[in-house]
Amino acid sequence: FAKGDITEGTTDRLIAFIRANKVEAAKIHFNSPGGSLAEGMRLGRTIRRLQFYTTIGVYNPTYNEGANAASICASACAYAFAGGTSRFLTEYTGRLGVHQFYTDNTDSLSGEAAQQVSGLIVAYLDEMGIDAKAFTISTIADRNGMIWLTPDDALKLRFANNGSDAPVAEIKLAGMTPYLRVQ
Repeated sequence: FAKGDITEGTTDRLIAFIRANKVEAAKIHFNSPGGSLAEGMRLGRTIRRLQFYTTIGVYNPTYNEGANAASICASACAYAFAGGTSRFLTEYTGRLGVHQFYTDNTDSLSGEAAQQVSGLIVAYLDEMGIDAKAFTISTIADRNGMIWLTPDDALKLRFANNGSDAPVAEIKLAGMTPYLRVQ
């Protein structure tokens, strides 16, 4: 269960926790309003490298219905969520939100810098297997707004896969005889 802002060092704290507790497999339940975009993507890449799953929710030892309804994974958290090899978003989980990236710096981002950041985000989404349209959708809401993805929208954009990954097919050679391998 991961709650709170994503700040510089969040990934390092997760790695330290994993090592200290000898965690080999996990489903990370996010409840975060976001934070640092760069750290969110770093966290997502770490989650992918560890082959962990992600979802949105809160610790609920009594399994009260609706406990997860108030949980969110928004802004930079969405990029961390994207790192899960299986990403769960249903009507029973919390909500997933995206919006434009921005800087807290009083100077606005130059057009060149904005294009570079946009390119990094689109490349990251592609690396995670998410449709780049998710980035386009995120640009609709400014820093004070939020686009809340429905579970159906998230599935269509491949932001969620609810445990079912698309098959991977490749052509291999065995003794100069080609064969198709589907996984």
